[in-house]
Amino acid sequence: MRTKPITDEDRELIAEAEALLKKLHVPGRHRCSAAVRASSGEIYTGINLITGGQADVHSEPVALGRAVMAGDDEIETSVAVIYRDDDSSNPMEVVSACGVCRELYDTFAPDVDVVVPGDDGPIKAPLSELLPAKGTL
Repeated sequence: MRTKPITDEDRELIAEAEALLKKLHVPGRHRCSAAVRASSGEIYTGINLITGGQADVHSEPVALGRAVMAGDDEIETSVAVIYRDDDSSNPMEVVSACGVCRELYDTFAPDVDVVVPGDDGPIKAPLSELLPAKGTL
């Protein structure tokens, strides 16, 4: 997988997602937060909404929606974080965007870089590296 180095801006993005989760975490209700950076440099955050049913909303669409609402829809970088085991006594960790969120980015931010967990800490990968090959059968 092609990756890019984590920058100070990426560390700031991770810190923003962590700060939001620290503030709003409720086990079983708000367990993941995300932050996206637009090409303007602005950071938009989002928290997930767990209903226990089909109405669950992931944190990445919330953050993306906030950017779009602000007219800032050229997203450069995204990250999501959780507390391990949904327990705030555990450390936070970067998690990879799920398949649904990757599809969302493919539609609304196809050039986004996504911060994902790596062997020695977070790494950054272009969305294209995280999606299956597209084509016709």
